[in-house]
Parts: sequence; C-alpha cells; structure tokens
Amino acid sequence: MTYPTPLIPHGSDNFGVLQETFRWKIPEYFNIAEAVCDRHQVHRDRVALYWEDASGQSAEYTFGDLIELSNRFANVLVGLGIQAGDRVGIILPQRVEAAVCHLAAWKIGAISLPLSVLFLGLTH
Repeated sequence: MTYPTPLIPHGSDNFGVLQETFRWKIPEYFNIAEAVCDRHQVHRDRVALYWEDASGQSAEYTFGDLIELSNRFANVLVGLGIQAGDRVGIILPQRVEAAVCHLAAWKIGAISLPLSVLFLGLTH
C-alpha cells in the first residue's frame, strides 16, 4: 500500500521547519456551494439538513430543497447587481435561511460575510 506524501515532514518538532514546508493544496477551481449542495443533483430527494428550534419545531430539507432555494436567492442577488467577488453581508440567526443565503452567494462567486444578530445593539 502506498501513502500520499505528507504535507508536513514526520518527526519534525521545529515550528520554523513546519511553517516553511507547509503548503495548502488549493485547486484551480472550487465552489463550496457545488461541493456541499449542487453535486447532489442525483440525490435531490435525500435529506441534507435537519432543523429544530428551541421550541421543538423541526423540519427536514432535501438537497433538492436547498438547490432550489439557493438558486432562487442567487437569482435575486444577480438581479440586484451582485457579481463574483462582491461581498454580501448576511445577518440572520443560525437557521436554514442563513445557510440558503450563503449557498446562493457562493453559487455566483460572491463572498458571504456572516454577521451575527448578537451584535445588533452594539455601537462604536
């Protein structure tokens, strides 16, 4: 059995050596929305996300649901003039809607910025 070449030399306890020799393997093209959602087109009916709130309400979202919802919101973003490389602030609680917004931004190549509702009342 062959093993891939390690990114960090085994047995090194010298942080400088580790830092100098470490390299990320970055692909030429990568879209996280495609990796976590759209590549599951053939499994549209499979559950992708379980959601439950503090009161016990729950729902299931399939890959098909997430694909459809994120495509719809991606079209909204494009209609607003958002393009690849633009930043999109998303200030929503940790719910399905937030995930859909991030997926939509990533699909069009935008950079999503998660902002927390916990900081709404803060001023500088």
